[in-house]
Amino acid sequence: RGQETGTVSGEVRDGTGASTSDAEIHVFDSEERPHSQTTSDKDGKFKLKLAPGEYYYIITSEGRAPFPAKGDRFTDASKITVKAGNKGPYVRIRLPKAGYARMQIRDDSGRPLPAKVTFVGKYDVSAKCKGCTGDCVAICDPRNYLFELAIGEHRFPTDLNWHEGKGGEFIQKIFYAAGDGVVEGAIRPGVYDVYVSRGIEYDIDVKRGVKIEPGSAVQIFGQIQRVVDTTNYISADLHIHSGNSLDASLDLDGRVISGASEGLEIAVATDHNFVTDYAPAISRNGLGDWMS
Repeated sequence: RGQETGTVSGEVRDGTGASTSDAEIHVFDSEERPHSQTTSDKDGKFKLKLAPGEYYYIITSEGRAPFPAKGDRFTDASKITVKAGNKGPYVRIRLPKAGYARMQIRDDSGRPLPAKVTFVGKYDVSAKCKGCTGDCVAICDPRNYLFELAIGEHRFPTDLNWHEGKGGEFIQKIFYAAGDGVVEGAIRPGVYDVYVSRGIEYDIDVKRGVKIEPGSAVQIFGQIQRVVDTTNYISADLHIHSGNSLDASLDLDGRVISGASEGLEIAVATDHNFVTDYAPAISRNGLGDWMS
């Protein structure tokens, strides 16, 4: 467009000094409006071109809350000043440490099995919501305080207590273990009830008050057993889309692992304009004994 720009580059690291890959750098203009966005590379580095002016950043990254926190945003601490033709500034961003969990799931005989692990947290509504009368949905809606869709956070499903101006529970994250019964990953620090499940045929193992600390890893061992006899029955889904379809985003590995974790035994791919074969994904994730 013929407009002069300046280059902004930098790095994103956590509290230990380790580089943070796949962090989303959201850039806002001087009037606090969304302006641009980029993602850090495998070394935590990023670069983007902006028109001359003043900007602010907000970072979202797996396993931690958005940074800076709401009350600390749009201050000099997160300000970027860009000049035309300038090759600076170089921005060094240090994020709070992420939480981490590693889960091992077995049945009552000690056999590893694919399973679903759900982290459930508790939320409280704002003071404005508690004192609201009449139509309070806009004030009490969890998107106002529990998650931020505007900066790309996923919706955290909640119960409906907030409709009555009360606190309740929400799902922070769901993990799916493959055939080896092991799954690990980053999760936002906090206190959670952890539910280990595998569809309707198995019972549920609940771990109450699991505390995820910043910068540390929690080991969770879950054991569930089959409690419903499904002899002569098959669990099947005859219409499944994956990332091969325009209307789905889950890749083939994620699709078969999540299906097996819910007790699915027959998975039939019906992607749009694409012939999908789940067999390689089933094999490489150790699910051959559970799904076809």
